[in-house]
Amino acid sequence: MTLLLREPARPGTDPHVARLRVDGLPLRTSTYAADERVATGRPFVLVHGLGASSVTFADLAQHLRRHGTVHALDLPGFGRVPRPAEPLGMGDLGRLVARWAERTGVHDAVLVGHSMGTQVVTEVLATSPVTASHAVLLGPTVDDTAATVARQLVRLAASCATEPPHVLAQLARTTLECGPRWYTAELTRMLDHDVLGLLRRAGAPVLVVRGSRDRVAPAGWVERLARVAPRGRAATLPGAAHNTMQSHAREVAALVLEHAGMLSAEQRSTGPSPTDPPRDGPGQEPAEHGVP
Repeated sequence: MTLLLREPARPGTDPHVARLRVDGLPLRTSTYAADERVATGRPFVLVHGLGASSVTFADLAQHLRRHGTVHALDLPGFGRVPRPAEPLGMGDLGRLVARWAERTGVHDAVLVGHSMGTQVVTEVLATSPVTASHAVLLGPTVDDTAATVARQLVRLAASCATEPPHVLAQLARTTLECGPRWYTAELTRMLDHDVLGLLRRAGAPVLVVRGSRDRVAPAGWVERLARVAPRGRAATLPGAAHNTMQSHAREVAALVLEHAGMLSAEQRSTGPSPTDPPRDGPGQEPAEHGVP
C-alpha cells in the first residue's frame, strides 16, 4: 500500500484525509479520531453508495466518533478519486476494502455500507471475516425483483422526490463528480452481484435498515436479506427515504451503536430507540424490526 498524500485536519472535528494506492487502485480515507473524552471502542468503517462519496457520512461520523475511530472511504471513481481504466465489480471493491483494512491494522470493525456500499460490505463479510465484528446495511441494493438499470433509476427518482433539499443538493454534487459514464458502468456491475448468496456466508451479526419511504430498498427485499443472513435482523426508520444517514444521522447512529452493543445501559434506557415501534403517519409504512 502506497501513501500518496496526507491532508492535515483543520482544528475541530474535521477528519484526517489520506490518499492511498492499494494493489494499484486509488482510495481516499477520511479518518475521524475517537473523542478523547470517552473510552475508545471498536473502529467504524463507512462505505458510500453509487454516485456518492464519504461526505454523505459526515454527520453520522460525528455521532459515531464519540464511541470509536471512524474511517469513511472514497472508492475509485467517486468523490474525485481517480477512475481506473476499467470498471470495478463489487468483488473488486470488496477486496480493495479488505486489503486496506488488513494493511492498516483495522479489524473487528463495525462496517456500515449504504446502497452500493452494502454490496461492498457484504463482499467483505463473506471473504474477510476478521475485518468485521458487526455490519449495518443501509438502503441495501439491488432488489432482485427489479434488477435492471431502468427500474433502479425509476425507484431512485421516486425516493429522491421525498428527500430533504439539503440531501438532494449534496447528492447532485457527488453524482456530478462521479460522472454519467462511471455511474452507469458501476450500476451495471451492481446488477450482476449475488448479494443473497454472499450474506448466507456472513458470520458477523447484520442489521438491515431502510427508510419507510425508500423505494430503492423496499420492505420485502430488506426482510429477505435479514432472513438470509445467519444472524440478521431488520429495522425501518419512519419518514426517511433512501439516504437515511444524511436525513436521520442521529437515529442511524443509535441503531448502529445498539446493534454493535456499544451503548451503555443508561444510554439504552434514555428515550425511545429508533427500533421501537413508531406511530405510523400518512405516507409511512409500518416499521419492521427483528426478523425471525
